[in-house]
Amino acid sequence: MIPRILVLDDNATTLEITKEALENEGYDVDTALTLAEFESLRSVRPVPDVFLVDVQMPEAYGDSVVSTLRRTHSVTAPILLVSGLPDGELERRCADSLATGFVSKLAGLEALVAMVNHVVASTYPSTDLGSPDARA
Repeated sequence: MIPRILVLDDNATTLEITKEALENEGYDVDTALTLAEFESLRSVRPVPDVFLVDVQMPEAYGDSVVSTLRRTHSVTAPILLVSGLPDGELERRCADSLATGFVSKLAGLEALVAMVNHVVASTYPSTDLGSPDARA
């Protein structure tokens, strides 16, 4: 199984860098720059195994998107909030929205990849992705 990840971020450069880093780990990655693109991908592609959602976007706060996915669409897949906000603020938004966890953009791309690998390994133990042997 190759886990699918859907990334929502309003910064095209961030999307490109994130997509490349996660694809280098062996993931199948879709990206959305807007909520309309995000909803379009959700409607035409199978449900992603993991969602990454930026918190501060012009159209909506990511934690509101997560809350809608959880409460209205009954999404059970792991959802990570991603932001440059302070960790305490991210932790609060994560708990309020029912997100699985969060990653600070200030921690860097390696931290984001490590968190995704951890979530995938914890949620989908039958996959080899995220393990050092899978990347060797």
